[in-house]
Amino acid sequence: MKMKKPILLFVVVLITVVLSTACGRGVMDDTGGHESNSEKKNSLPSPGLPSNAVTPGSGTSNPYPANLEATNSGPASNDFMTHAAESGTAEVELSRIAQSNAQNPAVKNFAQMMIADHSKANDELRSLASKKGVTAPTALNAEHQSAMQRLQRLKDAEFDAEYIKIMVQDHEKAVGLFQAQAQNGSDADIKSWAAQTLPKLQEHLQKARDLQLKKP
Repeated sequence: MKMKKPILLFVVVLITVVLSTACGRGVMDDTGGHESNSEKKNSLPSPGLPSNAVTPGSGTSNPYPANLEATNSGPASNDFMTHAAESGTAEVELSRIAQSNAQNPAVKNFAQMMIADHSKANDELRSLASKKGVTAPTALNAEHQSAMQRLQRLKDAEFDAEYIKIMVQDHEKAVGLFQAQAQNGSDADIKSWAAQTLPKLQEHLQKARDLQLKKP
């Protein structure tokens, strides 16, 4: 009986040493390697991994966007051409009404400029779209059909004010659309055309704003 106590004490010491060594070595990761608990908690996936991908052994979702290149890319070429054609068509059709119904000669002159400049740009865009296999719309969308209906109910100074208001709003959108395409477009031809057309749109916007500020 006296010999059992030293043996039992030795066994307890041995178990303690084994457990301490195991804890210090950390945990096994999914690939069979070792990493410490602190490294496991603080590790983040690489930005190159897809969004919500889990890195081996970490169990952590990737916080970066699923496609970094798509995040920084410009507007889709087909969408741009569609929106640009809708906008250009509206400028011409609404301005034709303004040529007949506007009271202020300056507004009539502005409408004539819209018809000339946007008819030319529309022809260029349709030709470019055709080369890219895209059919550019030639009819007014729902938004501009509603604008036309509003204009047709107005006369004189009220007509002038509403027409110029629409021109300012439409050209603000168009300038933003063309700027984005000119800076970040993926198709070289469409990007170049957007950059070439942008200054004229900016000129239209400034003139429309000037007319909006003037009293009839």
